[in-house]
Amino acid sequence: MEVAPAREVVARMIPNDPGDFTVARAAGALIGAFLSLVYIPPRDVKDTLARASFSALSGFVFGFIALDYMGWPETPRHWMAATVAVAGFSWILAGVALRILGGINKWPSK
Repeated sequence: MEVAPAREVVARMIPNDPGDFTVARAAGALIGAFLSLVYIPPRDVKDTLARASFSALSGFVFGFIALDYMGWPETPRHWMAATVAVAGFSWILAGVALRILGGINKWPSK
């Protein structure tokens, strides 16, 4: 019995139909959310659910920004890569934005 390389296994999991972007976007968003949870471990179950849902939703909704920025063609594999990137970095970017916005209120007013 021959074992297929990991690259071929993953390639078979991604749909090749150019019109089927929803499955690739959803899979990419879930993978990106998982990676963001692994990179920065949550404190409790509530934090896990909030971060996973925020990351997955932002990856699914805003994946087109990374796709356009990179100049990639609209194929399922590129959609998946774009949503993984956005979902993976969304929680970190949200934390930076909140710290910046939170710091604005602490600036001395004239």
